[in-house]
Amino acid sequence: MLELEPEELGLFVRKPDADPTVEQIVFYETVPGGAGYLEEVAQRFPEVARAAQEALYGHDCVRACYRCLKHYRNQFWHALFDKNLVRDVLVTIANLEHVKPQSSSYGTARSMLAQMLQGREEGSDVTSGHRPKGQIEEMLKAALEQLGITDFQRECEIRDDGGRLLTVPDFAWPELKVAVYCDGYIHHGNPQTLALDAKKRNALQLMNWCVLTFWGRTIRKDAEECARVVQQALEARRRYEHYGPKPPTKST
Repeated sequence: MLELEPEELGLFVRKPDADPTVEQIVFYETVPGGAGYLEEVAQRFPEVARAAQEALYGHDCVRACYRCLKHYRNQFWHALFDKNLVRDVLVTIANLEHVKPQSSSYGTARSMLAQMLQGREEGSDVTSGHRPKGQIEEMLKAALEQLGITDFQRECEIRDDGGRLLTVPDFAWPELKVAVYCDGYIHHGNPQTLALDAKKRNALQLMNWCVLTFWGRTIRKDAEECARVVQQALEARRRYEHYGPKPPTKST
């Protein structure tokens, strides 16, 4: 979309000193002095996400291929690639409002986010869009049914290998190992709940589940797009079950 060469943007991951439990993905321009690419990315972030969706999902491959994620220089990590892990994230970004980049000191954005989360937790943020619990789930359910998807399970209990209850997604397809969560900011938008949700859903992914999470605001803005992403994930899992490697089984 920006007509860049792959080497013109770089990135690394770091843990901030203030909160070592949170990782940051830092992008930088490799051109000395910069060329303004990242400023344009910030201005056109939703468009970048939609371009990424097309690059990742505009063709048929199970997890990754040389048309999307693989190339010669990253071949050491090819076995780890799975484009399905970011389907929900890209939907959220694609539905963001456009913003104007502005200069600020390091940590300003993180402080603003902390204030927003605290405001939502205290119920003082009128922009959080509080709705009765269950409404966003019904909106996604209706959108799924419009696509002819009715074989989901609601409030499906998923347990770990020890039989302990791990999590209860809003929609689940146990035979394909696909779980969908509809999260409202009022109930899920505080740091403690975010951390707990992430822990449970990461554990689910380690059990070979495909996990999709949609924020209430994203569902209200475009429930049909969320449903299409679920449909694509189900189709990808069916292809994976047919063509992909089977998860290891325990020996007796």
